[in-house]
Amino acid sequence: MVLCPRLAGVAPCTAHSMASCAPLSAAAQQLLNGSTLFTLLASTSTPGTLAQLRHMQRDLGPHRVFLTFDDTNERWTHTPAQRLTARRNSNAPHEALPPVLLFNRSEADAVAGRLAGKGGQNYYEVPAIALLYRYLEGRATFDHGDVRCKGHFAECLASTVAQPQDVLCTWSWSQQQQPEWDKWDRLAGTLNKVPAAQRRSCFAPLLRLSRRAMRQISQQMGRSAGYMELLYGTLAVARNLSIDVIPESAIAYMTTGYHLPDAELDMRFAAPCADNRIYHPIKDCGSLHC
Repeated sequence: MVLCPRLAGVAPCTAHSMASCAPLSAAAQQLLNGSTLFTLLASTSTPGTLAQLRHMQRDLGPHRVFLTFDDTNERWTHTPAQRLTARRNSNAPHEALPPVLLFNRSEADAVAGRLAGKGGQNYYEVPAIALLYRYLEGRATFDHGDVRCKGHFAECLASTVAQPQDVLCTWSWSQQQQPEWDKWDRLAGTLNKVPAAQRRSCFAPLLRLSRRAMRQISQQMGRSAGYMELLYGTLAVARNLSIDVIPESAIAYMTTGYHLPDAELDMRFAAPCADNRIYHPIKDCGSLHC
């Protein structure tokens, strides 16, 4: 089967993106036949963000991809959008929802409640996931921010189909495995009672959450807070959620190398073409075929 739908505003396949027009593997087709929703988290209203959204819509289906956009500092101007805090018709299928769902930091803090900003909280992804879960009324989801798939998104994620875990992240360690990490104490509230030896990290530029895991995150709002990459993994341990890592074969490079120049990161992504693997971080792909 060749899956290469044409969406408005999406360029035809080129030599660079030829993997998007190749026959899909059985695992990629299984992913597309499932019920998983896919979300992209962003806070900059740039052509690169729009290109990433279009790439995901083209490969994964326009009605299964959502952009959760933090409009605290920048307005989203490219497409129609709706606030995550807006009342929605509970009978309306997700296919009828706009693909861009907005939130701001005040709304995120309201969800986090008395623990907003506590425990070394970084970013606003955790309360945004709680908002998304409540808005969509619970669906398993892939969520990601600063990653790119070079090729077809369904192929980039195909190796995860055989993994049934509640939480699937990129790297995951215990304190014994990574004692030099300086974030092990960055929790507040209920999860801060988890002994240090039982805490688990979850590096999550790309993250899959089951409906059960999303429900647990939603229930922890106002009860727990902390550093995102510590909260996900420790919550999994504390609530008996299964956790695993994305297969190494799906990852081209996945670094914490934010010290690297943007031009070098872009160069790594630019060649070779279409390998159906995941890259992180990518800082500026406006000139690339994202």
